[in-house]
Amino acid sequence: MEGQLKALFDDVLIVPLDDVLVESLEELYDKAMEELDYDQVVMAFVNNELEYIKEELDKLYEAEVSETLEMPNVCYLLFAQYFIYRSVCLDDRLSDADKFQRSLSFRNAMLLQRAPAAQLLTDRYLDDIYAYVPAYVKSLSAIVCYKGTLYPAILGQKTFKEEQESDPHFFDEVKQLAIKAAKYDFERAKWNVKADDGQDDYVEAYRVASYLARYSQWYYIFPQVEQVICELLGQCKGNKTLAKIRDIVTSDSTFEVNDGALYSSVLLDYLDGKNLYEDKLGGQKMSPAVFALYLFYEKILENV
Repeated sequence: MEGQLKALFDDVLIVPLDDVLVESLEELYDKAMEELDYDQVVMAFVNNELEYIKEELDKLYEAEVSETLEMPNVCYLLFAQYFIYRSVCLDDRLSDADKFQRSLSFRNAMLLQRAPAAQLLTDRYLDDIYAYVPAYVKSLSAIVCYKGTLYPAILGQKTFKEEQESDPHFFDEVKQLAIKAAKYDFERAKWNVKADDGQDDYVEAYRVASYLARYSQWYYIFPQVEQVICELLGQCKGNKTLAKIRDIVTSDSTFEVNDGALYSSVLLDYLDGKNLYEDKLGGQKMSPAVFALYLFYEKILENV
């Protein structure tokens, strides 16, 4: 894991830190994983608040090295960025589901705090942190599997070993048939989702997100969820506030209240009327497509 923290420091610092100190900080990651609360680190990072990360990192460093940690304040925020990146993208001890939750939690924190990447000290590794969510969604284990077994058995494989030995064209032919069937099922489901021509664009976006999170046929046809959302929503336009969107969506008969505790689902909590983020989310604007994408990721998280 060498080099990532130094690269962050080099992006920002005019006078570089001593290499021995940087190496010591990188070696603290394992201890930090045990002692630091991930969500508090994320909030400290997006809010540029030093108190939590500085207090915890100072204690860890002093316990490990028996010296007082002395470095510029910005280095604590850069360590937080390194901690988030490494835990989401590089730490093999965490399950894929845990990494997905952490990546989504980071996305939501950036949304809540309205913290665009341009305002951060450096945007290094942010794309990697963001990218884990769509990458995980592409894995079949992240999606509620279609009830049948033919699609995952055929479309998720490259060959049928036994059949391939007897007939090299067998798998290709079966796969083409399965693709046609998947497209047919998707087209039928698409019209069910869009059955009401007069429905509001944001209601349609809500229905689309719910459908995509529940069924996986689309996965075999579209490589990216953004593509299937555009396919289903078509020319839906608009840029309404989330307060207005909530009024529209929750008045529709298809709206479902979420029972029980949610993981890191900011929009679902907001739509449920829990008012946890009223002051931060109510005035933010989203198009139907962006609303559907955020909602889809949160519904996937709740299904994991």
